[in-house]
Amino acid sequence: MRRVLALALTALLAGCSAEAPARTDPSAHRGERHSALPAEGNDRVELAFGDARTGYALFLGRKGTEKSVLYTTTDGGTTWRRLPFDAPLGPHATMWAQGARGLTVLARNGYRTSDDGGATFRDGDPPADDRPQWSCCLAADAGRDAGERRYGVFRGEEPVGRQPPLSADNGAVAVDGRGRTVVAGADSTTVVSAVQENGAWRTLPELTVEDRPAAVWLRTDPDSGEVLMALGRDGGVTVHALRGDAWRPVGEKDPGYRVGHVAAAGKGVLALAGEGTPGYLLADGTWRAAPGPEHVALIDRLADGTLVATSESVPNAVWLAPGTGAERSWVEISVSPA
Repeated sequence: MRRVLALALTALLAGCSAEAPARTDPSAHRGERHSALPAEGNDRVELAFGDARTGYALFLGRKGTEKSVLYTTTDGGTTWRRLPFDAPLGPHATMWAQGARGLTVLARNGYRTSDDGGATFRDGDPPADDRPQWSCCLAADAGRDAGERRYGVFRGEEPVGRQPPLSADNGAVAVDGRGRTVVAGADSTTVVSAVQENGAWRTLPELTVEDRPAAVWLRTDPDSGEVLMALGRDGGVTVHALRGDAWRPVGEKDPGYRVGHVAAAGKGVLALAGEGTPGYLLADGTWRAAPGPEHVALIDRLADGTLVATSESVPNAVWLAPGTGAERSWVEISVSPA
């Protein structure tokens, strides 16, 4: 599943009232923005980012029972402003930003949703993600044992209609620029895939690889609408593009670590990340390093095209990279209690 993401940006409030804008630390150099904000004793922060300019910082205590403090930025972390949010939070509180105006917070008594950038909140529902996902488990089909595990295409927690003719545990799904659903999964050294058109599934020619992929990713290029398939292995990643009814090789790269996350960057470029420094695999098969974080926990593409990444080793920070393709400027944005 791919959820609307939970991330954010930062800025410094020093010697200002809680309502006044908090400005970035003037000693920060280009590429980093660190902010210390009044947190009323809270020492944990959740970050959420909807686009390159709009983000949120939610301070809460370790128990989740203390009074929370919520800030927003609308200029990419240069300044922060406190929001009038006082819903009681539980120990598992988190939030999701949706574009420039939407925000959903999981509070103690349910979801609180804002459609105006956090100015007001109402009782809401979990954030919706209409993108299809490859998941387990489908209800038993006719002729199948009730306890048999079977993977397939889901939207949220519900399976999507007629299922494709494969059920790989490492499968993936994407929707191309023509609205077709594409699925792929690896069975030993054979990659099986299918495309759905007009409600019917059509199996594509098999692709034979040297080793069974440890992971399969499908990503739709936002510019061409073409589906790119990345096959993860111990020695890096191999990328193919679906052109016509066949998978055509694009390139391969061993960045020196096991790739764990893949995002479509546009212009036929895939952003790859894992334990080492992220990089771009370009449409011509060449590799370009990216100045993002190491030990990446997530890399994704926001609605405005900005790439966003988080690091397991820096939980109070987010890296943003506006731009297109591999032509992007990365900035690390971090928040801490003052």
